[in-house]
Amino acid sequence: MPAAFTCGAAVGGGVQGMFLSVPEFDNSPGMACGVTGSFQSAMGKILSPHEVAVEWFQRLWIKHDGSVIPELMALGARGELEGGHVTQGPEEFGDFHKLMLGTLPDIRVEVVEIVAEGTQVYSRWVAKGTHKGAAMGLVPTEEEVVFRGITWMTVIDGMITAGGDCWNQGALMAKLQAKTTLA
Repeated sequence: MPAAFTCGAAVGGGVQGMFLSVPEFDNSPGMACGVTGSFQSAMGKILSPHEVAVEWFQRLWIKHDGSVIPELMALGARGELEGGHVTQGPEEFGDFHKLMLGTLPDIRVEVVEIVAEGTQVYSRWVAKGTHKGAAMGLVPTEEEVVFRGITWMTVIDGMITAGGDCWNQGALMAKLQAKTTLA
């Protein structure tokens, strides 16, 4: 059964936008990369910014499908990641994705809500995973971790042209480091 999406206009502080509550993702396929450099649905429609965000989280952080990175991210896209790390383009962001999967191979990022206005998208999420890999330089602890964050994206013609995230990577690293020190 498809996920239930709740949409409506959000007005506050003089800003009007689209609010999308995402309690659960729809696991149905149906997206294909268009030849124009825009990400399009199977029907040929260029995806809206909030549709791009849903597709991004569903495929990248739930299904762990890295092929979505070059499909949805523009070649020159700049990513501003937690900890001051900056990526340029799909290949560098793909390296970050591999690093995260190498540390938390079962990571699942569940979107709590998405707010889209024009070309801007803001997503609030909760990530859960088990520290089973040493990709970040820490001995695997087998510890289940939960952390929250926010991701922003600029989406033009169905492609992410810029983005970033904010989550407490320092606290996560300190928690995992403390576990290895105590062991």
